[in-house]
Amino acid sequence: MKLIDEKIQGMLCGGIFTIFLAVTLFVGWTSPSYNWDVFAYTGCALSLDNNSPTYIHEKAYSLGKEVLPAGFYETQTVPMWTESEKFTGLMGDFNKSTATNAGSFFQQLPFYFVKPLFIILLFLGYKIGINPIHSMLLISSLATLGIAVLLYRWLLRYISSVWATIWAICLLSAVGIQDLVTLTTPDTLSGFFIFLALYLSVEVRKKNLAYLSLLIATLIRVDNFLPSLMLLSYEQFFSGNRRSWIGFSLQTLLIAVIPLIVTKYVGSFGLGTLLYYTFIHRLDFPVQFHPGVSLGQYVDLLVHGIRLKAHSRYVCSFFILTILTWLIPNDKSRANLRHMFILGQILLVIRYAMFPMIDTRFLFIYHLAIGIYFVYEFGFLINGYPEFLGKFGTSFRKYATTMPSAYGLLYRSKRTLVK
Repeated sequence: MKLIDEKIQGMLCGGIFTIFLAVTLFVGWTSPSYNWDVFAYTGCALSLDNNSPTYIHEKAYSLGKEVLPAGFYETQTVPMWTESEKFTGLMGDFNKSTATNAGSFFQQLPFYFVKPLFIILLFLGYKIGINPIHSMLLISSLATLGIAVLLYRWLLRYISSVWATIWAICLLSAVGIQDLVTLTTPDTLSGFFIFLALYLSVEVRKKNLAYLSLLIATLIRVDNFLPSLMLLSYEQFFSGNRRSWIGFSLQTLLIAVIPLIVTKYVGSFGLGTLLYYTFIHRLDFPVQFHPGVSLGQYVDLLVHGIRLKAHSRYVCSFFILTILTWLIPNDKSRANLRHMFILGQILLVIRYAMFPMIDTRFLFIYHLAIGIYFVYEFGFLINGYPEFLGKFGTSFRKYATTMPSAYGLLYRSKRTLVK
């Protein structure tokens, strides 16, 4: 009877979570987040079929005009000025220049070709009749669905279906799942494969599948080589799930050379130009640009990025979550989850240092990893350390164990990191 009750409970919770995802996907699909980048990604996809700057320019804007709201399309063809303290006029005449000058538009594409697998997916969709902009939304929607399902499955390994549903909805809402669905960039897809690699490596210890996921993530965004190399190094030196040294060296080398090959092939302009282009001022003709970003400007960018998001609900919620997680006594038998928690924080810092933008689409996967560890450790605290909370902890523990859907965290898996 109890087994039947748990099965029904699981089905009901799964149904609630499915409804949450369906509503989120619907709202995201009907309220997409467009920006100028849709033209660039479309142009990259078109260039795989015809490399004529004039053709790519005319076709990219033609395809954009077909599906983009008229008001938005108009704003992308006229000068647009943005003000943000020191960094004034990020766009300026850029929109007008790229909309009217095929040469200027064509010179922007190397900034976007560094997401090769994403470009190939858009191209394949275009060849079967799907507008590349619709493909961007479809990719983000499917990737969001994959992230949500994987998160739910991960939580179910440790807690009941009721609490897994509650925590999954809370964590996904905290990272702005509704925004991830609307992205017309490769970031949601990239995040899915990094998240999958973490699950395969840290949780189920399938290192070869984890490596395949990291390889795909790096091909989607070449800057994913950094978390990929860090996760490979973690497996080799800390997890007890080691590869042979030859295998580790070859796999690391392959991940490391991908960004070198891609940037060499597409004619990348370098990190200095990229930072200037992204944060200070868009460049109508980046080929002619050489100064890059000075040390002083880079420091200003770091400070500005922090100040810009200091009062963000998204940033504050995970800052508080991280502090609370550090304060909770940790379960020594699940050191792999703590390693993931620490690794996520290191990657957050390095990612920001490389590209000083505190933005949901770049950091949400690491925040989800921190959230999973917090959920686990909070349950361990309630069940294993009632004395830490005094009488309240003891009373809560007694109450929780009487509930069929208790946050009991009665460990379903006793695997340890190093057997």
